[in-house]
Formats: sequence, structure tokens, C-alpha cells
Amino acid sequence: MEDKRDLDRALADFDELVQLDPSVASYHAARGNVQGEQGKLDDALESLDKAIRLAPNIGVFYSWRAYLWSAKGEHNNMIQDFEEGIRRSPENADCWTLRAWVLATSPIAEHRNGKQAIADATKACELTDWKNYNCLENLAAAYAEANDFAQAVPWQEKAVSMTPPGKRAEYESRLKLYREGKPYRDVPRSSP
Repeated sequence: MEDKRDLDRALADFDELVQLDPSVASYHAARGNVQGEQGKLDDALESLDKAIRLAPNIGVFYSWRAYLWSAKGEHNNMIQDFEEGIRRSPENADCWTLRAWVLATSPIAEHRNGKQAIADATKACELTDWKNYNCLENLAAAYAEANDFAQAVPWQEKAVSMTPPGKRAEYESRLKLYREGKPYRDVPRSSP
């Protein structure tokens, strides 16, 4: 599996960077994201904890950790970290759009909130001048969670039109769901 080998190589690279300079928060955060992709949730959380201790004002680190809490089913920790990430970096679209995605697509009903997801995704779209296909897709997912498929479909169509070819099939599959009047439920992943 090439993806597994790529992740293994990436983790080895970030491990080496952390060894060379353990004071760089972004090395720990990036390592945490790779560990999360590998399903090593506890290791990923530990890496993001270190990143946050080193750079407590970088809001997206909290949002990435919140995503991991969501994957573990830890609702209160997830909410707390999403709120902290947005509080620390209110102009960072990633903080808003990641929370919108989880609130719209989580397989855990307790984690979903369509109204809040629409507000968060709208804020992310505003911050990116409505030009980021990922933010637009998250807005579509939020409308779908709120059962407003008349809004979900055109936003997803716009996201599909802007999506790079390698991701287009994935985005089109969600468009098909929305046209059928079904919200998307994310497969629990461990990394944003």
C-alpha cells in the first residue's frame, strides 16, 4: 500500500525534525496529523498537546486536536478545543470550516448541529472570499445536515466545479447524496 508507506515516511521525517529541534510547534502538529491518519489517536493527541504547549496562540492546532477528539467520540473535549481554536484565531478559515465539517457530518448524532455548522461554514467562506472549494463543500454539508437540500445542492455543485480532478469523484458522490435528499456522514477519520 503506497499510502501507508507514504505516511510511514512522513512520520519518520517528522520524528527526525522533532529530534533535531523539539522547540518547533509545527513539527509536533504535523507529526500529530500523520499519526492521526495512521489511526494512532493517543500519539496524535500527545503530539498536538506538545504543539499547543509550545505555541498556545495558534488556533488551528486546537481545531486539529478537536478533530481527533471527535474521532475518539470525546464530545466535550471536541467542543472545548473548537471553541478555543476559534477564540485564538478568529480570522483563520480552517478553524471555522473544520468545526463546520464535524458539526455537519459526524457519524455521532450528539456532535452534529446543522444551524451552527451553516454559520461556521458561512464564516469560513466569507474569510476565503467564497473561493475555497473545501469551505464551499462544508457549507453544502451543513445545509444538508439542516435538511435544506435546495441550498446544499448548488453549493456542492460549485465546490465540485472548483475541485481538483483527483478529488472530484469524492465531491460528486456527496452531490449525488444531496440530490437524493440525504446528508453525508463522515467515516470516522483520525486526522483533519
